[in-house]
Amino acid sequence: MKRIKDIESSIDHHFNLIKQTLINDHKEYFERERKRKKKADIQGSLSQQLQDKMNEKNFLDKQIEDFDDINIFTYEIRMQKLIQHYDSLILADKARKENRNGVQEICRMTGSLT
Repeated sequence: MKRIKDIESSIDHHFNLIKQTLINDHKEYFERERKRKKKADIQGSLSQQLQDKMNEKNFLDKQIEDFDDINIFTYEIRMQKLIQHYDSLILADKARKENRNGVQEICRMTGSLT
């Protein structure tokens, strides 16, 4: 049981490190959607734009609350989010302009102490 608690504690710690990144990803998505609507000239009326902003704010507030609720974001879901985040970091590292050979310099966490 102690080992399970240690693993859960480790997952919580690492998940807390990427919470803000996940929120920023949502914010960037909303911004891209606003720009896409503006470019396509389908922004809607001023009241519709205001309602969209309120919906975005409510979504982000709910998402922040959900991050802390273990019943919604279980350890399995948190671990999946961590793996997705690490995968995207590895892909971004390989795609860097300075990394012409596509060498992976960021490594996934493992159980080894080396």
